[in-house]
Amino acid sequence: MHDHTKTARPFGMTPPAGARLLFANRVSAFSRLLRAGCCLVVWLFSAASMRAETPLVASLGAYRGSLQAPACVAADAAGYLYVTDPQAGQVVVFDGFGRVAQVVPGFSGPLGIALDANGQIYLSEAASGSVTVFDAQWHPLYKLGGGDHEFLLPNYLALDPAPGSAAVYVSDSKANLIKVYRAGAFDFSFGGKGTNDGQFNFPTGLHLAANGEVFVVDQNNERVQVFGRSGDFRRSFSLVTPLGGMGLGSAGGRSQGITGDPLGRLLVADSFQGFVRVFDAQGNYQGRFGGLGELPGQFGTPLGLVMDGCGRLFTASANNGRVEVLGLDGFAQFSAVPAQQVVCAGTNVAFSVTVTNPGVCTFQWRKGASPLGDGGVVSGATGLVLNLVGVSPADSGQYSVQVTGPGVDLTSPAANLTVLLPPTILSFSSSQTVIFGTNVTFAVGVLGEALSYQWFFRGYPMDGATGSSLTLLNVQPDHAGAYSVEVRNSVGAAVSPVAQLAVLVPPGPPKIESSILLPGVGVQLTINGDMGYSFWIDGANNLADWVALTNIVNETGSLDVVLPLSTNFPNQFYRMRWMP
Repeated sequence: MHDHTKTARPFGMTPPAGARLLFANRVSAFSRLLRAGCCLVVWLFSAASMRAETPLVASLGAYRGSLQAPACVAADAAGYLYVTDPQAGQVVVFDGFGRVAQVVPGFSGPLGIALDANGQIYLSEAASGSVTVFDAQWHPLYKLGGGDHEFLLPNYLALDPAPGSAAVYVSDSKANLIKVYRAGAFDFSFGGKGTNDGQFNFPTGLHLAANGEVFVVDQNNERVQVFGRSGDFRRSFSLVTPLGGMGLGSAGGRSQGITGDPLGRLLVADSFQGFVRVFDAQGNYQGRFGGLGELPGQFGTPLGLVMDGCGRLFTASANNGRVEVLGLDGFAQFSAVPAQQVVCAGTNVAFSVTVTNPGVCTFQWRKGASPLGDGGVVSGATGLVLNLVGVSPADSGQYSVQVTGPGVDLTSPAANLTVLLPPTILSFSSSQTVIFGTNVTFAVGVLGEALSYQWFFRGYPMDGATGSSLTLLNVQPDHAGAYSVEVRNSVGAAVSPVAQLAVLVPPGPPKIESSILLPGVGVQLTINGDMGYSFWIDGANNLADWVALTNIVNETGSLDVVLPLSTNFPNQFYRMRWMP
């Protein structure tokens, strides 16, 4: 029995007649790639193991991140993998070690994706029927042709690898056309609805070979058609192949992605039956690998395919919510574990490289473009293991290894290392007593990098209070209380001392109710005012030049105060004022 409720149908997928129920049964759960240790690992297989027929395939795990139903994939020269996810409306970017480097949301059914040598990104969106060109920072530059609704269904994309060419090929699946653009403008198209040579019934995957040939998956005609760069038909070959006694007949399975490997073989994703089929460049069937399932090396609706420069095949497995990674023949695999790229100062860091025959290889570790040598925190700069002992912020950078041997000259993708000091609080504002209506600022001095701040009032976090200082405007009595701040970065946190804020509300005007001259003693003043406040009593002889005589705390509300007579004030004027 199968669960008919979980299958995510990708864009551009139409099950063959009589097979819709079977298609709905292809369900797989998410996979998780578990890693342990702290290393960079490279596996190299000898070129002598490569065969011209069916490739030797090794399962290397999977990339998942936040993927829901990945569709298409593209790889750049630095080892980064770009994955479209139409169900989630996002593009997820992985670095050369399978770590999520970026998630770019906000797209409407992103499908095809391609990268050029200048770092520009080409992305098709089903909902708008458009292909947008972005710079490397995802700033939109322009859209192909007329922009939105240029295409009925822009599915797969391919860029011409020929030197100096700027041609972009787009399979417009619902229009049954391959459309070609140069510098953003429409150049020409070829195809059309039909079954004859050069015609299509829902074209999907595209592969532009270095020899000048364009391979197009003609999905509903169960074939791959081959054209010249100008769209001239050359030949075709069938995707109906033997299935090895599986009992499903010999029909294909709604093929989607296509790519080429370093030996010139063609790899075609059979999305319905879960295979990757292998053909030579002339269309001779070589075999298949994969199969439906959620185990390593298996697929749930394989769609887009791409080979990187290290002999790794990345396959978007939509119903498994992951990108399956396979090594074909001679390949190199990299992993950096644990996934985090930021460590605390004082940590020991180790990178290692594993090869099948280390005795015939030499190794040179690098930081950036500079080769490392032993000394200081570094040891093992030319060995299998690079050790960094007690790292400091100065050791932050990108680390890679160059492996050289018979038939091998490979530099791994760069593993980024960021070393941070945990935050240390150096200073904090002292407690304050202020009159209501004034402005108050608390500030903190911190040693550390990449810091975030959260201020607290009476032990609770304050909304929006995330700066290095806190300013309170027009303070009121309910602002009185304890203030503190927590300072954090990815390697630690520190909490400040508590500063108390007292907010004073001025009392009402005090009054001198009466005065009595006490001969030989002084003057007795009967005063009245709000209890609990301090007051000054001033004296003067001209109602202008006041001098502070004494201060009192009014604890009873009404009280008598005796002041000695002073020859400085022959007219003896007195007043009271609040002492904040």
